[in-house]
Amino acid sequence: MQRCILGLLRHTARILVTHSPRHLARAHRVLLMQDGRIVSQGPPETVLNEIEDFLPSETESIGEEIEAQGDADDKQSPDLDVVSQNSLENDESMSEGTVGWWVIGLYLRSVGAFLTMCIVISLILMQLSQN
Repeated sequence: MQRCILGLLRHTARILVTHSPRHLARAHRVLLMQDGRIVSQGPPETVLNEIEDFLPSETESIGEEIEAQGDADDKQSPDLDVVSQNSLENDESMSEGTVGWWVIGLYLRSVGAFLTMCIVISLILMQLSQN
């Protein structure tokens, strides 16, 4: 936040989308949205006073809230995107070992012939300079 948003990008227009209200105090204008609609807008002092009404209470967990919304969505539109539902339910898998040659070939083809030759020549020169 300090180096990027307030540092490097300080002379440009920035839009920060967040669920965390801690960075909102440094904003010039804050929009509070709920269910895709703007509920409140204005300077941070005004909106931050109203934000406690929209934050989940300590007894509610975000996971339970998402599941409850998901059940309501299933009843309303049964033909949801099956691929995205399955990708959310599946756990990520991690491979161990070395990178396959097919991955390296795919990378070099996507980079292009000129840059591939530059990479290969620089690797050869690096090895020669070490020897």
